[in-house]
Amino acid sequence: MADLVKSPDRPHIYVIVDGRRRWIPNEHTFRYLGYSFDAVSVRPQNEVDAIPEGEQLPEFPDTSLIAFAIPTDWPDPGIPIPRDHTFVISRNGDRWGCFGRSDPTAFGARIIAAGNGSISKANCIASGGNAGLVQGITGACHQAANRILFPSGATVHQAHGYVASVAVYGAYGNVVPEWDILRIRCCGLDGGIPMPFPLPFPIPLPPIPPIPPLPRPPWFGLVENGDALHDRENAFADAINDLSHAEQSDDLWFDETLKQTLVLRTGNHDQQTFDALKVMHHQIQPILANAVSSDRSKSVAEIHTTLISAFSGILKDLGKDKYDILFDSLSPQELATLLVPKDE
Repeated sequence: MADLVKSPDRPHIYVIVDGRRRWIPNEHTFRYLGYSFDAVSVRPQNEVDAIPEGEQLPEFPDTSLIAFAIPTDWPDPGIPIPRDHTFVISRNGDRWGCFGRSDPTAFGARIIAAGNGSISKANCIASGGNAGLVQGITGACHQAANRILFPSGATVHQAHGYVASVAVYGAYGNVVPEWDILRIRCCGLDGGIPMPFPLPFPIPLPPIPPIPPLPRPPWFGLVENGDALHDRENAFADAINDLSHAEQSDDLWFDETLKQTLVLRTGNHDQQTFDALKVMHHQIQPILANAVSSDRSKSVAEIHTTLISAFSGILKDLGKDKYDILFDSLSPQELATLLVPKDE
């Protein structure tokens, strides 16, 4: 439970975080965090003043979903390495950690995206907080946050390291058919969900069952509770597999998300940059695919090494100035650790 304090003579209410008092700027932010006025401890002003003061909390927007970024490392107090972990919270008090922390009051946490969308659909997609992704293999925290934000149409493209994670995993994870199933299970077949950009291809609708039985694609086991999916959704999985959806549509989806990411982050779609990132994306995919059924520790080490080599190649091909703009001045080693933590 949060430690909330105020003095009897002033309206300011503070939450104590890591021994520092952080001012909660308004009642909307206070209630969004799930706090109750009954839980506020009224103390003499001198006791409140004796608590070291931290930064004011940001004012929360009046939206159903809010995404935060928080630096992953702190070499010195207040000077973070710009590698961002992302997570999402809802107006209903949900906190989806996306493989990590989910405290919006933590030091360094900042709002990077917000939007209105169905909280129940976001909660369904979240699947406990990781949105059906396998960390470091089918996606990272940025992809998990984007999936949860999908009902609102927002993305966490302002996060440090985001371009690198999209280049490796795409905006929503690198197994498009799995994301199709999860999205449709939670949001319906008819779409109607606001998108950050137009769909690059029509989502193929499944035929009415029965259809000829087909073997399960290798990515099907990545879907949480896959065997419990509705028969129509199972038919959809088979149908898109039969249409070579995984082979034909992945590139279209990835191309569009990468183009839009470059425009959002740099203001233009540079063909040289796009081509270099797409080559890197295709180089890493076989290793990621193999990691699904391999020893986790060995897979992480191999992916980590491959990413360092790939980002080093990008640095050489594009030059330091363009590289730093794209990747927030993060080294190849820092990017690899952000995307695939070696200690996980």
